[in-house]
Amino acid sequence: MDELRMVARATQDLIYKVSGLLGASGFSSEMRALLASDDARSRFASDLYVYRIGRERGSLVAAAPGIDALMFTAGIGGHAAVLRERLCREAA
Repeated sequence: MDELRMVARATQDLIYKVSGLLGASGFSSEMRALLASDDARSRFASDLYVYRIGRERGSLVAAAPGIDALMFTAGIGGHAAVLRERLCREAA
């Protein structure tokens, strides 16, 4: 905050509104828009998402062995078959 001379509200906006998928892709925080785009940064953002989910899944499996199923919910669960397929394929 000091280095960029940001006040608390600007820092909050940066963390909650500008980082994440929007920060990685440069244009959208919506996974549907990223998956529909041919832009390299969109692909990077979706690849980063898959990597982060995989990393968390690995941590969960290590902490709670014996997991039998993985459930996808919300938008990714209901509307992103391509992404679900990648998450499952890259887990193997």
